[in-house]
Amino acid sequence: MAAAPRSHRFAPGLRRQAVGAGHDRAAPLGGASTTALPLTLTLRDAPDDELVGVIVPAGSVPWGCLFFLVVGAALLLAAVSIHGAAVLGAFGLIALFGVQNHPRHHAGRALREAMSHLASRRADQAVAAAGDALARQADDEGAHWVAALTLLAAGRPADALSHLEQAQSMVDRYAEYHHMLGRTLKQLGRDAEAAAAFARALEFPAYPSREALRREAGD
Repeated sequence: MAAAPRSHRFAPGLRRQAVGAGHDRAAPLGGASTTALPLTLTLRDAPDDELVGVIVPAGSVPWGCLFFLVVGAALLLAAVSIHGAAVLGAFGLIALFGVQNHPRHHAGRALREAMSHLASRRADQAVAAAGDALARQADDEGAHWVAALTLLAAGRPADALSHLEQAQSMVDRYAEYHHMLGRTLKQLGRDAEAAAAFARALEFPAYPSREALRREAGD
């Protein structure tokens, strides 16, 4: 049996899921037009079933269920030791409160909302959600990538460029980074730099949006 495509964390609340070797690379997952935003992440060199990945929501831990398990264990423990049950119950409450209020938890929820708004072409709401995520996780490069996509969708290339620069060290191994950098620079009138970025994106043979990229680079 073939191994399942690999998945790894990309940003709070989001992961990159490889789509596998069977994906039809002639069908761009991020859209076929020269204005579509790619929701893929494509590597240049990797096993064939890991070259193309999609950005998907990360699975969330059912903290509420775990809390009730702790409470149930505390009730059982009460039959032996009231003090031990109280300590275990208090630990469960503290842990649940800490997790639910951790900045990464809120940032992940905001980024999932941003991606949902992007998919539904609600650019302003996507920008607001990505900004909320960055207010809580300002140094997360994946969050900066999502913010750049939302700002491009909202027609704000100068702001998008700032976030692309902050995401570069993690995302520039993907074709989509160079494609979106080229688009951003082109919208800012920096045509020579845009052409260089488009050329780098075309060096990724597995990129699903290559046809749209060629049309955009040739405009």
